[in-house]
Amino acid sequence: MSEVNEPAAGLVDLGSIGQRLRDARISRGRTLKSTARAASVSVSYLSAVETGKNTPSLPILLRLADALEVPPADLLAESAPAPRRLTRNAPARPGITDLGHEDLELSIAGILATAHETGTAPVSVTDREVFIYVVDGEAGVTVDGTRVLLGAGDGLNATRARSISWDGVSARSYMLWVSGHVSA
Repeated sequence: MSEVNEPAAGLVDLGSIGQRLRDARISRGRTLKSTARAASVSVSYLSAVETGKNTPSLPILLRLADALEVPPADLLAESAPAPRRLTRNAPARPGITDLGHEDLELSIAGILATAHETGTAPVSVTDREVFIYVVDGEAGVTVDGTRVLLGAGDGLNATRARSISWDGVSARSYMLWVSGHVSA
């Protein structure tokens, strides 16, 4: 006798992520091949994710969301997301914007920084996996004392870091920060 386990309340049903990715891809008229290429994954891997045979890591999920121009929260939401248009422009005013959703076990924040502006991680880092993606411009990210310069399109993954800080390098930079529980 087999048993089907439903996700606990408030947790993301990982099997439904693949279906949401497939729905987003098809609704945009994209092929597996073009989407996989845009997200730098293989066609067979994307197919396995869409059919629920594989679960993407957080960095790959963000690349897939970017390739399909879908907010990452929409791929992780329990119910069908409301239709919306994703803008690729960074916010007009400098600062930190909370992009998370109360039903997700992820913290998501966007930072629009100016040159020489500094700050600490806008998401929790203790016992968490943190992914930072630079959407536009250049930013420095320091993880446990080691500074890395990131440009547009660069990402950095840190697991169980003690401290993470950032500094704006270019006149204007936009960073996406995502923090989630570390997988066992």
